[in-house]
Amino acid sequence: MTDLSFKNRIIALISFTFAALILTLRNALFFNFIFFLFTGVVIFFADKIINNEKIKERTALAFFVFATCYQTFFQVFNRIHENNRQLLAASALAVFLAAAFAATDIKKLPYAVFSAPLLCLLDIKIAASYSLFLLFYSVTKLAIETRTGKSGKKKKKSNQQKDKNSVEPITVILVSVVTSVACTAFCAYSFFKNRVLSMENFDYLFTHFKNTIGFVIFIVYFLVKLIKSNLRINVVVIVCLALGIAASVLFAIYYGWAYFSLALIASVFFLGLTCLESEGVTNSIKADCQNNKYIFIAGLLCLIQ
Repeated sequence: MTDLSFKNRIIALISFTFAALILTLRNALFFNFIFFLFTGVVIFFADKIINNEKIKERTALAFFVFATCYQTFFQVFNRIHENNRQLLAASALAVFLAAAFAATDIKKLPYAVFSAPLLCLLDIKIAASYSLFLLFYSVTKLAIETRTGKSGKKKKKSNQQKDKNSVEPITVILVSVVTSVACTAFCAYSFFKNRVLSMENFDYLFTHFKNTIGFVIFIVYFLVKLIKSNLRINVVVIVCLALGIAASVLFAIYYGWAYFSLALIASVFFLGLTCLESEGVTNSIKADCQNNKYIFIAGLLCLIQ
């Protein structure tokens, strides 16, 4: 939390600890504090992971992302009853969050790539959502890099002369695509091998995942921004999002609404990170926030339920 003043760091630590204790005691299971411990570590060190050029308020963003994802993350953790498996799930959720933050910086993308096979060892269902997110983002990043690569070829050559030991971004992205495809295939094989139908009724969705409406709103908003942008990757984004929606439905049918919500979060992360690839889109979103402040506040309240 180096991007915060010392006073604000103390306030953030005390606030998070107090909230974690209250929410743990509410469930009357002290082991649930493990969930907050693992995710808290990621939040407190988020400023070291998130790209500081694209995002200035890194710690504030980390707290906000966790607040919007809390209901989903905790339901994924809480629906597991064995302590050892809960420990693995808490670790997987922390890795999922940290890897998504690392994906904001191309220099840290290898950490996001390494996280995919690691998650396959920790929790296969969480790994499935993350692998799809990494696959969609990597394919989109590859499309953007391919379109802008020719125009920036001379600049890249001069940069290579300055640092011959650096790995080209295109190489990292290709490795990311291959790794995410392999992990997605592994998760799909595991699902079909051990599938268990556990469809939950709609009452459970609207009772425990009220933030679903907020996720849908921002998915549509980011999608419209990307379609109107000059990135010229509309087909790639739409196809990826369609596959993400299909995966969300399958998650709902076989593994319940918690994993459906997790797939929605992966879609929001994918679209949000893609928006950061264009300065024009980012500035447009900032302008919308300033010009339609109360509408955005209402949308954010739909996320924090």
